[in-house]
Amino acid sequence: MKRRRLEQELQKTIFAHVAARATRGSVILHTPNGGFRSRAEAAIMASLGIKRGLPDIFGLRAGELIAIELKSPTGRLSKHQCETIAELTAAGCMVRVIDNIDDAVAWLEKLGFLKGRAQ
Repeated sequence: MKRRRLEQELQKTIFAHVAARATRGSVILHTPNGGFRSRAEAAIMASLGIKRGLPDIFGLRAGELIAIELKSPTGRLSKHQCETIAELTAAGCMVRVIDNIDDAVAWLEKLGFLKGRAQ
């Protein structure tokens, strides 16, 4: 449970940067795929197109799609996450697995999703 909380705090901090610093024309969002679902609800969601292993954050800017999978420093990718990251990468999406705020902010700045530089 501790790992999940660390990942949630990292995500909240990233979205605080997004709220304050997103560049015009950038879309950055989270798809809430996680959490417990009953078997029936999971089956319904699967039939509606939910995909297991989607990264935590997606960004779109100037026709380029990026994705960030957040992990705690000791977290590991699941089989489904590895498969989905490979599919996204093959389709042209830039994907990073990130475990700290400095790397997340630096990558979003480098790609032009955030204005300015964090200090």
